[in-house]
Amino acid sequence: MYASVYLSVRLFVFPSDRVAQVVSEWDANFVKEMELDIVVEVLLAANFLHIESLLDLCCLKLACMTREKRPKELKKLFKLEEVPSETGASFGPETDDTHTTASTTTLGICSREKALGIFLHKLDLSKQMSALVSSEDSFGLAWLGLYLIRKQERLGPNAFCLDSPVRSIDVSGLHKICDTEELFEFLPLLPASVEEMKLGEHSGVGVEGCMESLGRRLESLDQLKKLSLEVYGWNDESAKQIFSSLPASLEQLELRGNHDIGSDGWKSLDERLKGLKLLKKLNLAHCHVTDEGAKEIFSSLPALLEELEIQNNMHIGMDGWRSLGERLKSLDRLKTLDLSCCDLNDESAIQIFPSFPAALEKLDLYDNMHIGMDGWRSLGERLKSLDLLKTLDLSCCNLTNESAGHLFPSLSVTLEELHLYDNWEIGFQGWASLCRRLENLDQLKKLNLERCNLTNESAGHLFPLLPASLEELDFSYGLNHIDSFLVTNLRRQQPNLTIIQSEI
Repeated sequence: MYASVYLSVRLFVFPSDRVAQVVSEWDANFVKEMELDIVVEVLLAANFLHIESLLDLCCLKLACMTREKRPKELKKLFKLEEVPSETGASFGPETDDTHTTASTTTLGICSREKALGIFLHKLDLSKQMSALVSSEDSFGLAWLGLYLIRKQERLGPNAFCLDSPVRSIDVSGLHKICDTEELFEFLPLLPASVEEMKLGEHSGVGVEGCMESLGRRLESLDQLKKLSLEVYGWNDESAKQIFSSLPASLEQLELRGNHDIGSDGWKSLDERLKGLKLLKKLNLAHCHVTDEGAKEIFSSLPALLEELEIQNNMHIGMDGWRSLGERLKSLDRLKTLDLSCCDLNDESAIQIFPSFPAALEKLDLYDNMHIGMDGWRSLGERLKSLDLLKTLDLSCCNLTNESAGHLFPSLSVTLEELHLYDNWEIGFQGWASLCRRLENLDQLKKLNLERCNLTNESAGHLFPLLPASLEELDFSYGLNHIDSFLVTNLRRQQPNLTIIQSEI
C-alpha cells in the first residue's frame, strides 16, 4: 500500500521545488526509521513496481544495517540458514520453483533473502568482491553476498537476481580481519563461477583444518583458471590436500614462496600435474624444491606449458635437472623459462641447455655464477637455434672474455632485451665480440651493462655500433669508467636513446 501511494504521489508535478524537496526529505526520514521487516516489504514492493528512488532508499537503509556487522550477526539479523557444506546440502533440495515476487512472498526467510538479493544486485557485488573481503567494515557484506550466491547456485539462476557472476577473488588478507570460525565458514562459500583466486601469506588457510576445507571446495570450482597459493607454513599433509583437489580447468598455478613443502608434498603435485592438461603457467619460485621433488614434478610437466618459473631453487641436484632436460624436449610451446638463482654448474647446464625449446622467447639465467666454460659453450650452441628469443638475462653470471666469446656471436637477431648486469670480468675481447654481433641485432631495445667495468676503449668500440632500435642503455654505477665526451657523442648520434649512468 505504501509503495503504491508513494508512486502516485511522486508522479504528481509539484508547483514548487521546495515542496518536492520536503517530500524527498520526508521519504528519507521515514525509511531511516523503518524496522527491518518493513524495509523488506517496501523494498520488494518498490522493486515490483519499478520505483527506483524508493528502491535506492531501501538499499541505503540495508547498507547502513549491514555495515561493520560480522557474519554471525548477519545470520541472526536476517534469520539465515546455516552456512552450506561443500555440497550445498544444508540449503535443501534443488527446485525449479524459485520465482518470487512481492505479491507471492510472505514475510520471513524467503522474503528477507529475496530483498538481500535485490540489494546486493544493486551493489554490483561481483566487481567489488575482493575489495569487500579485504576490509573489516565490509567483510560481513562480502560474506552475505557469497552466501546468497552459493544458495542461488543450489536453487537456480533466478533465485536472488544475482546475475553477475564473481570471476575473481583475492582473499590474501582474510585472516587479518576474521577469526578462525569465520574463516571455516567462508571457504565453502567460494562461488563456482570464480576463474581467478589468490590466497596469500595472511589468508589464514594454513590454520589447522582449513586446508582440508579449501581442498574440498576446490574440487567443485570447475571454472577456475588461475590459482595463486603463496601460503607460508604449509606441510606435506596440507600440500596433499590441496594439490590432489586442483581442478582440471586450471591454466595458471602460482606456488611462489612455499618453501616448507617436503618431498611427499611435491610428489602429490606430480601426481596431479598429469591431469592438468590445460596448464600453461607454473611458478615454483622460492619453493626450496628438493632433488627428489624436482625429479617427480619435472617429468610430469603438462605439454601445453608456456611459462615455467623455477627461480631461487638451489637444492635441486643432478637427477632433478636431468629430469627437466628430458621433459624440455617435449615442451614445444614453452615461451618463458626462469632459472635464475638456481646454482647451476657445468654438469647441470649441459643437461638443460641443449633441450631449450625452439619456441622460447624469454630466458632468465640471472645469478648462476658457477656455470663454467662447458656450460656456456653448450648455451652458445643452443642460442643459434632460438630464433624467437626476445629477452635474455645473463646478469651476475661471472662471464669472462672466453665465455662471452661463446655466447655473444650466437645471440638471436630477434633479441629485444639483453641484460648483462654485474659481469665485471668481461674485458675488451668480450666486448669486441658483442660489437660484432650488434650490427645484426636490429630489434634490440634495451641493453643493461650496469656494473660491467666498461672502459673508454670498450665503450669507444661499442657505442658507435649500437642499433638504431635501442631505446634504453644502462651503464650505471662505479665499475664503469667512461669519459663524458663518449656519452655526449652517443647522445648526439641517438637523441631518442635513454641513457642511465652514474652521477659524477
